[in-house]
Amino acid sequence: LKSLTITWESDSEQSVAQLEATGALLCAMRSSFLYLKEQPDYRDFEMFSNESVNPFLQVVDRCRVLEEFKIRVNVIKESFWYIRKVDEIGITQALELFNKLNHDSLNVNKLKQCYDKYVSKYDEYIGDAKRESDLLDVNALVESVTTNKADYKEIAKWDEVVKTEKLPTLLAGLSAVWSLLVSKDVRSSGKFLKPHCIQVLCIMRLLSLDGSSRGVEHHLAQVLTGQGKSVILGLLSAVLAFT
Repeated sequence: LKSLTITWESDSEQSVAQLEATGALLCAMRSSFLYLKEQPDYRDFEMFSNESVNPFLQVVDRCRVLEEFKIRVNVIKESFWYIRKVDEIGITQALELFNKLNHDSLNVNKLKQCYDKYVSKYDEYIGDAKRESDLLDVNALVESVTTNKADYKEIAKWDEVVKTEKLPTLLAGLSAVWSLLVSKDVRSSGKFLKPHCIQVLCIMRLLSLDGSSRGVEHHLAQVLTGQGKSVILGLLSAVLAFT
C-alpha cells in the first residue's frame, strides 16, 4: 500500500484522498480472498498469484485519478466472480431457455449461426489485441472496425445478408472494444471480461437476426436483475449508432 501515498488528482485533501484510495483497494482485495480456496486447483502457484495480484498492482501503478481509481478497483473486484460465471451457461442451454420463454417462436438454427460467427470474429479481435498493449490495441481495433464498416442501408431494408453476416461481425468488434476498455487491469492476469452469451443473444433477438423478413420487428425483451441490462443497451446503442 506504500504506492498509495502518491499525490492524487482529486478535489479532496490529499490525506482524505489517500484514505479513500486505500479503503477502496482494501475492500476490493478483501472480496478476492473468497477465491483463495481455488488455489489447490491451479497447476502452479505463480499462475494463481498472477490472476489474483497482478490486476491490483496494475491499477496501483498506473492510475493517479482518485475517482477513476475507485471505479477500476471495483471492476477488478467484480471481475473475480464475473469471469467465473460468464461461461456457466453455454450457448446450447441459453438457446433452449430463450426458445422456451418465447414459446418456440425463435429460429434457433439461425441464431446459433449468427452467434457462432460472432464468437469467431470476437476471438479473432481479442487474439490480435493480445499481441498489442494498452491503448494501441483499442485504437487498432476501433480502426479495424471502422475500416470494415459496410453499407448497412436503412434499418427497414436490412436483409438476411446484413443480419447473418455483417451485424454479427460488427457486434463482435464493438464487444471486443468494450472488453479491452473494461479489462485494462484484469488483462494483466491473462483474462478478459466479455459479454455473456445471453446478453449477446438478447441483442441479436432485438435486432431480429433470426427473422426472415426485412427490417427489425417491433418487440421488447425482458432482462432479469443481474443479467447485464447496461451492457445490452450500451452495445445495442453502439450497433445502431454505427449503422
